Amino acid sequence: DFPAEAALEGEDVSWTFARSLLDQGLRTPAGHGDVQIWPYGRTRTVLEFHSPFGLALLQFPTSTLRRFLLRSYEVVAAGQEDMATVVERGLNALFGGV
Repeated sequence: DFPAEAALEGEDVSWTFARSLLDQGLRTPAGHGDVQIWPYGRTRTVLEFHSPFGLALLQFPTSTLRRFLLRSYEVVAAGQEDMATVVERGLNALFGGV
């Protein structure tokens, strides 16, 4: 599920960030503040999450994150992330403008 939720020292924390940040972080260090992403060697990517309760570092195969991004862009095209637009388009598709 997204946004992902994690527990740090018993506290629930959620981070929400744009796909463009993840996309950039696959190639070069990206992000400031609570979410930072950078390549780790040629085949891994690190995601760093900050909260008032601590820090979480996650490492993923870069190929897995690339596949996730490609699939997410198939579902919602770049620049179409506005939820109201997505919902309206979906409703129009369902009801055919009735």
